[in-house]
Amino acid sequence: MTESRFYWKKQVKAGYGDRLRAFDCSGLGVYFLLQNDLLKADTTADGLMKLCARVSAAELRPGDFVFRAYDSGKAYHIGYVVDSALNVVEAKGRDAGVVKGPFKGWNVCGRPPFWSTAKSRVLMLTSPYMKGSDVLALQKALAGKVYPIGKLDGIFSPETDRALRAFQAGAGLAADGKAGPLTFKALGLVWYAG
Repeated sequence: MTESRFYWKKQVKAGYGDRLRAFDCSGLGVYFLLQNDLLKADTTADGLMKLCARVSAAELRPGDFVFRAYDSGKAYHIGYVVDSALNVVEAKGRDAGVVKGPFKGWNVCGRPPFWSTAKSRVLMLTSPYMKGSDVLALQKALAGKVYPIGKLDGIFSPETDRALRAFQAGAGLAADGKAGPLTFKALGLVWYAG
């Protein structure tokens, strides 16, 4: 409780008003991600879902995000897997607060790019085409910058190559069609040196 009051006083001093406010479901994780420079701006549960590579419930591990999404695919609630028993921490609402419970009732599972232990690879047009969640993250980032990439399918196609080169040229990077550390950084993606 002391920590909550300290945070509230800090917010009042910073000019955010004198009413005590709490985090909503996405704000719980977004606060941590912003403080650790893993996100650049606030976002919603749906925004966090769009950052993630989809995984099955069988593939879940601590650090993954889980979502409740409408039939349309838009996420309206997020939880955070916190242990190997697949317990989920969520901001459940004003009366319930932040709670930990079993993985139950979540219909979308995602792996955020922040927790990867794998080494990043330079993405480019190859034959056969490169495929994977890293390509999908690149496609989503390009689409988010309004570069038409064709399908968001995790396949590095000629359309993805054209969008990448256009982005690189517009960002003042070498327009070589290779998404490496500099391109990842310019797109707000995390590069894992391994």
